[in-house]
Amino acid sequence: GFETSTSLETLNPIWEKGYNFCKPLLMVDIPAQSKKLEPLKKKIENFIQTQKSKGLISTVSVYFKVFNNGCWVQVNESEKYFPASMFKLPILISFLKVAEEEPGLLDQKIILTNEQPQERDVRNAGDYLHKGQTYSYRDILRYMIVNSDNEAADVLEMKVGIDNLKKLCVVLGISGDMSNLNFQISADDMSKFMRILFNASYLSPEHSDYALQLLSESKYSEGIKKFIDPSIAIAHKFGERNLASDPQLHETAIIYLNNNPVLLTIMTKGNDYSKLSDVIAEMSKMILTDVLENASSYSEN
Repeated sequence: GFETSTSLETLNPIWEKGYNFCKPLLMVDIPAQSKKLEPLKKKIENFIQTQKSKGLISTVSVYFKVFNNGCWVQVNESEKYFPASMFKLPILISFLKVAEEEPGLLDQKIILTNEQPQERDVRNAGDYLHKGQTYSYRDILRYMIVNSDNEAADVLEMKVGIDNLKKLCVVLGISGDMSNLNFQISADDMSKFMRILFNASYLSPEHSDYALQLLSESKYSEGIKKFIDPSIAIAHKFGERNLASDPQLHETAIIYLNNNPVLLTIMTKGNDYSKLSDVIAEMSKMILTDVLENASSYSEN
């Protein structure tokens, strides 16, 4: 792990109005990749080349952004991937947008009328939604994000409606039809969901902070979280396409490093699913070690 730790209390000085995870601000982009981050980009490219030569991966895309100064770089930006469980991010955001228009929706209770055992993830054994039981939408959101529960995602997607999901994509300038099973997305576009949450530029600060709080409780720990000190807050979502013919594994995360929050999205393809999480974990460790060792240059404008 890293020889550093942080807590939300330490972070509070740079946050407004007591929001722990978001920093209300418009989503403004520095138009070009940062020259300051060129050495890091070179490290990432060399790392990817090494992993490819070892046969651990076939394709990787990376998007990295420092929120304090807006500097960013990306690698292999034109490649697209199946979002898999990362699709739960636009469902989360779109549902909370609906909740802003329907006060009380989060605490509204519903009785689950359906069960889909075939969609259950064995990693959540003993912690599933059950037919005939009563849940609030707040409960179901928690299942979808913290457990990456597919049944919960289906319930929420039905409530949101595909039109709201498409509207979110239009707002963010993401091309393609989310309702199409073959929809694919780049690391740059996938990062936009986390950026609008951090900057509270689509949802209210309250709902943005709530979404990131849920994402910070995600149980997945095999990728970006693996080598990070557990006291460092991370709001993150993973997605996996665990098919023998085309395994893919992705993760997007806001890592609250001291007073310097950063966004890291890594999307991978390979021929052995089990190796992809190791590549994500090792690459994250390399990138975040670089940020910590060069903290002053990362925090400068």
